[in-house]
Amino acid sequence: MTRFKPLPLLLLAFVAFYLLPLGLHGLWIPDETRYAQISQEMLMSGNWTAPHFMGVRYFEKPAAGYWLIALGQAVFGQNLFGVRIASALTSGLSVLLAYLIARRLWNDPRKSFACALLYLSFGLVAGQAGYSNLGPAVHLLGQPQPGGAVVCPRQPYPASPTRRLGRAGARLRDGLHDQGLPRVAAAGTDCGALYALAAAPG
Repeated sequence: MTRFKPLPLLLLAFVAFYLLPLGLHGLWIPDETRYAQISQEMLMSGNWTAPHFMGVRYFEKPAAGYWLIALGQAVFGQNLFGVRIASALTSGLSVLLAYLIARRLWNDPRKSFACALLYLSFGLVAGQAGYSNLGPAVHLLGQPQPGGAVVCPRQPYPASPTRRLGRAGARLRDGLHDQGLPRVAAAGTDCGALYALAAAPG
């Protein structure tokens, strides 16, 4: 009897449905062209602090999402694949995280595979993985928060207040870099809930 191996199957699905279609259609207007241009200017100017769009400072979104798109262009070239690879990779990491959270919940590779495959096939998730945008990075940063609700009650929580504040600060920092103050508010609420859950007796 062959042993079920979910991770290679998920990798195959990721390559087939997320990576291969990246270069099959042109940039969507206006979002993809804007993100590609901002990231290209960041890469060419060397200014990784203040995003610029057609030479004008552009602060609609924080810089972290543009960093990922710019890194994709730096590694794979200034082409469709390079512009979109950051979205595909962060979506793939979210699928892997969904698998790990489900595995932690049920310790069943088939159920975990089904959960990850379902997440991978969601129209919104798959759609955002296929074009250049900041949404997949937001999803990746947000998933550890509900995932922590599964892991925290089963793991010893650090007794040191400094380490507790450090973990919460890391969540807030990630939110600020990617989506600004609204993300910080959401991350702060989740961190507070998880802190209370983990500190509760039993």
